[in-house]
Amino acid sequence: MKQIKNIVIFLGLIFSTLLLAQKNDENTLEVEFAYLSKAKLDKTNSFVDEEVFLLQVLKDKAFFFSENMAKNDSARQSDIYRVLAATPKGRPINVTMSDRLKSKYDYSVLQTSQENHYFEGNGSSSYTYKEPVIKDWKLINESETINTFSCKKATLHYKGRDWVAWYSPEIPLPYGPYKFTGLPGLVVKIESEDGEFSFELVKSTFKDNLNGKALSLQDSRYKKATPATFSEIRKMKKSNIERLVAEAVSMGIDTSAENVRNLLERQKRKLHNFENENLIEKTEH
Repeated sequence: MKQIKNIVIFLGLIFSTLLLAQKNDENTLEVEFAYLSKAKLDKTNSFVDEEVFLLQVLKDKAFFFSENMAKNDSARQSDIYRVLAATPKGRPINVTMSDRLKSKYDYSVLQTSQENHYFEGNGSSSYTYKEPVIKDWKLINESETINTFSCKKATLHYKGRDWVAWYSPEIPLPYGPYKFTGLPGLVVKIESEDGEFSFELVKSTFKDNLNGKALSLQDSRYKKATPATFSEIRKMKKSNIERLVAEAVSMGIDTSAENVRNLLERQKRKLHNFENENLIEKTEH
């Protein structure tokens, strides 16, 4: 009986190890691309925001997201684990987050050969919708070398903006920044014709140099997301900000305290940004 029990335990350990190895293999990167995003996010001024985004490619899909957003997620998770480990059982948990990297982007895009799945955070919640891969590209018989890659030109009208893209058949992946997928090669550079938005490939790290690196994005950002449309997500985020400001005023919170005053100012700035936001997608269709 004891021998049978030992065999069952042994088989259980092997099965668990195989499952873990399979899970790790599914999240192991094949290649990682870094893009520099330039965006005019506010209609009321000409400031151009710059931020690095990552396109992490796995075996049958790719994830596109802000590098700072992923680093913040990782730091937040580390803070929680640290406080849980140091807090005696039964005591209230007080998590003070470490310094955060600034990011104006709380979205990620899961890209496959058939669909793009868009995810966006709203407080502790995450929302999602999916769209088919773009098929309206117009391939132009023009070539250019960009960042050492031989590229070909394509144009697109997408949700209220006209775009010019340069893709590389040398990298036969149908992926690119944001939702710009479906071309016969990786998108190396893409820019809106009005000059308000652009993405350009600035770094490529292939599998031999990744040393088994896994997907940086926290799976809570996409595995537990609630379905919603793009416009619904915008309305919910704006409503949350308005509610926070209104509640602080109605509850008679002492706004002279510096930390409260700073919080309210941040929320008011967010509200201003929403009202004057220059969206990458001008229309829903």
